[in-house]
Parts: sequence; C-alpha cells; structure tokens
Amino acid sequence: LKNSFVFLMADHGTRYGAVTEEPLAKYEDFNPTLMVTLPESLRKDEKFREVLRENAKELISHHDVYASLQDIVWVRKQTFC
Repeated sequence: LKNSFVFLMADHGTRYGAVTEEPLAKYEDFNPTLMVTLPESLRKDEKFREVLRENAKELISHHDVYASLQDIVWVRKQTFC
C-alpha cells in the first residue's frame, strides 16, 4: 500500500437509533463519510497536504470523486508508462 491510494466511501449516514434524532443527523445522512489515504510520496509533500486540508472543509459529490479518480489514473499512466 506504499504506492496506493485507498478510498473508503459510505453511501449515507446512520439511519437508525438515537443518533438520528440529533440536529446534525440529516447533515450526516446527506454528506456521508469519505476517507482517503495517499501514497507515501504524496504524504511527504507539504503543499499537497495543505491543499487536501483546505479541500476537506468543502462539500463534494460523487462526481468530484469520479473526477479525482480519473486524474489519478491519468497521472499514474503518464508517470509509469
């Protein structure tokens, strides 16, 4: 996994139990979890990490994730082929 991206995505938030009564429950339901781990080389790049920290504060859609995956494939193809 040293040279890999790993994406962990949920399709929705919690939909049962006491937590659904909380004020932020709808927010979590409509904005599910997205976690990403980066290749080691990118983890060491401070500028890249700063951009990710800022982007972590923004709302995204599955279209954004798809576009990012396309970028990753394109960069990898250009770098390693």
